[in-house]
Order: sequence, then structure tokens, then C-alpha cells
Amino acid sequence: MKTASWLSVSLLAVCGLAQAADGTLSGVVRDASGATVPRARVTVTQAGTSLKEFAVTKETGDFFLSPLPEGRYSVSVAKEGFALNRQEGIQVSAASPARLEIVLNLGQVAETIDVVASGTPSAASPAPDGTPTRIRVGGQVQATKLTAQARPSYPPGCKAEGVEGTVLLRAVISKEGTPLNLQAVNRLVDARLVDAATEAVRQWRYQPTLLNGAPVEVITEVQVNFRLEK
Repeated sequence: MKTASWLSVSLLAVCGLAQAADGTLSGVVRDASGATVPRARVTVTQAGTSLKEFAVTKETGDFFLSPLPEGRYSVSVAKEGFALNRQEGIQVSAASPARLEIVLNLGQVAETIDVVASGTPSAASPAPDGTPTRIRVGGQVQATKLTAQARPSYPPGCKAEGVEGTVLLRAVISKEGTPLNLQAVNRLVDARLVDAATEAVRQWRYQPTLLNGAPVEVITEVQVNFRLEK
């Protein structure tokens, strides 16, 4: 009986070990030019649990996490100056090691300017709509800097009528630092305000974004708030 009990316990222990198999998760983080991104922080979270593990990419951009319990994970990669990269549903298993190829995104440049004039607003204006767009650039990035900014003029007709509103413009900052393809994102705003904002922003100039020392185009969004004050 003692021998049988010992065998039963041993078999249970073996089965337990088999069920508790571990896997590995590895990968490399790059930018849009193909250069690796070192010192990025990688966070993995197992679905349905509070388990989190962390790693920092090496100079080669690689990371390696092991052992990890088998299951599904979310993976996020972050580094100062870059947009958060998040992936869901990554399967980790002992039979098939998971490896990821990750490209960090640089969030679009964002500018906000208030255009204030004396007057009485007629009614509340709707908030701008539109979803920010990101462009895949990374690595060694020198951020865009606004170097010349013409201020929009409040349209006299809008001022007289008490019209307020927010104009959200999207454009591409060229390699030379000029805004291209200016477009209004939101539509529930007076067209005269859109024209005034567009005319001013078209004259803006930027210090171009540099990716690994070379100028690149990036997407920008500019929010122009037209409001009246008594």
C-alpha cells in the first residue's frame, strides 16, 4: 500500500510538471528604416491574470523572456519619444517559441493655437472629431520643431455673428519643413474658420524631423481654437 501511494503521488507530480510547461517569447524592435531600437521597454501581460514580465531591448534591438507560462499575452513596447506599440493575443507555448518583429511608431506632431477675439458667442460649438494618425518612424529621432508660426485672424463675419469653433487640420511636414496637403479633419465647423486656419498654417515652417540623421516626412495635426470673450 505504501508503494502504491508513493507511485500515485509521483505520477501526480509528473502530470503537474507536464501541465506547467513554460514557453519563451523573443523578438526584435526596429524603426521604419530597418535600424534596431535599443533600450526600449517591453512589457508582457498574461491574459486573464495579473502576471507581468519586463525586458529591455539590447543594443541589437533584441529581447528575450523565458520561462513564461503557456497562454495568451499582450505585449507593449515603449521608449521615450515614441508612440506605444501594443499587440494582443500573442500565443506562448513550450512547443512553439513565439518571436515578434516590432516596428515602433512615432506619433504625429501636434500643435494647438488659440485665436481669441472680443465678442459674444452665439452658442456652444461641437468638439472636433477625427482620429489621430501615426506614421511609422523611429530609431534615432530628432523631433520636429516649429520655427515660424503665422497666427490666424478671426474672420470679421464670424466675430460679428458670434461664431466660435475648433478647426482640426491634418498635413504632412515635408523634408524641407513646409506643411503639405492641408486638410480639415472635422466638418461641423464654420467654413470661414477653416479658411482662416488653413491660410495661416500654410505659412508655418518647421525644422524637419530627422530619422537616423536623414530628414523624413511626418504627419502633423494642428488644432486651432476660435473663441470669443466679452
